Amino acid sequence: MEKRKVVKTGGTTYIISLPKDWANHVGVKAGDEISISEQGDGSLILDPTGTDVVKRSSVTLIIEEYSDSEEVERAVISKYLEGYSEIRLKSKKPIGGETIKACRKVTEKLIGIEFIDNSTNTLVLKDLLDPMELSIKKALNRACMLTKLMVRSSLKVFEEDSEELAKDIMYWYEDVNKFYLLMSRQIRMGSQNPKLAKKIGMETELYPIFIYSIATAVRDIGKLLSENMEIFLTMDERSRKSVLRLLNSQIGLKNISEVYDDVIKAALTRNGKLANKLIKNLTAERRNIIATMMLHLESRNPCPEVYRVLSNASIIMRQCKKICLETTLNT
Repeated sequence: MEKRKVVKTGGTTYIISLPKDWANHVGVKAGDEISISEQGDGSLILDPTGTDVVKRSSVTLIIEEYSDSEEVERAVISKYLEGYSEIRLKSKKPIGGETIKACRKVTEKLIGIEFIDNSTNTLVLKDLLDPMELSIKKALNRACMLTKLMVRSSLKVFEEDSEELAKDIMYWYEDVNKFYLLMSRQIRMGSQNPKLAKKIGMETELYPIFIYSIATAVRDIGKLLSENMEIFLTMDERSRKSVLRLLNSQIGLKNISEVYDDVIKAALTRNGKLANKLIKNLTAERRNIIATMMLHLESRNPCPEVYRVLSNASIIMRQCKKICLETTLNT
């Protein structure tokens, strides 16, 4: 770490010189403007661009460095999360169909990423979404609204024995995961760019941690609901009716939906009082679900699929409690 001495001039002004090597590296010269952002810990961040424009950056991945198309897919998502606006994939030989398919799959998983070039040896993916267009709070709100719809609809699946609706819920989870990845990207980019952080609503240093915790729990709830729909599609009619009967008699379908609505309300409004009240309810609800699981195991004809659905429901209650605990710590 390099140290600089503060010089007082004119009686009221403090001056500090900039390191020459740094100034030459970023292209700062006499007369240029530099943006200064004060951080919560008292430190200052200097930005030589002097603008609010998000820097667009490009990265190149060499396909031969990865063992298969799945590794390529993960590498592209990793660079998206790091904030790169253009991801180029190059190969010494013609790019195969599996790699192209993997990259097209990536565009379905990420918000804003599109194919803009596809030549023999090069693939180019570009982020067409301005990071400042969608605030991090709006992204979280959309993910939460989707999971609320998933909770209500998953209960209807068992009530109406609807395989079509089950498939819809599995599709909605993909959208929840898209928003989760977008929020992860925004948090990483905002942590490196104070002006972007302000634009997208990262109001304090601790706020991104709260958002990420809630977003992760919401994503996990969406995944569990999607898994329950996959299980539902493999169940016979007797098992489906068994789940419905157990949920209604021991827990109450309406109660599950109402509790989740309140959990999301507490998180989005950062209502610590409501969150504390819900923590007690969620603990009781989870105990009811676990007791129901035990009753089912002790029945004459226990069904593994029924047990798995109830087990996922208990984990959902645990994730809801986690959301409430995080809310009480960030009000």
